[in-house]
Amino acid sequence: MYDVKVLIRANTLAIFRSQRTLLLFLAACVALILAFQGVVGAGVSKYAKGAEYKSVLNLIEVSTSGAGVTQDVNDQTLKKVAATDGVEGVYPWFQVDLAITEPSDWPTADINPRAVWATPVVPG
Repeated sequence: MYDVKVLIRANTLAIFRSQRTLLLFLAACVALILAFQGVVGAGVSKYAKGAEYKSVLNLIEVSTSGAGVTQDVNDQTLKKVAATDGVEGVYPWFQVDLAITEPSDWPTADINPRAVWATPVVPG
């Protein structure tokens, strides 16, 4: 058993001496990969936090078209909502429709859509 230990120790030391450059290169590569992994992980974490708290995922829509509505959405109510803690912006928007009930009024009578809806772009 002692001979095997001596043989392993001698061979291991010989390998370390003859392959020192390769071993240092591998150690440097492992260190660079670990450092790069930390940088990428921090960047992904920062992006995920920004996407969670500064995105449209937290968009709240207030409407007066539902049942049980007690108050209209007007300039005063929008100012109240904008003054609430944590609200970054209030963007009023609306939809407009143009009803075209008479097929003969439409340029192509067979493809009359009956109504055309328009929604303005909401910033943010």
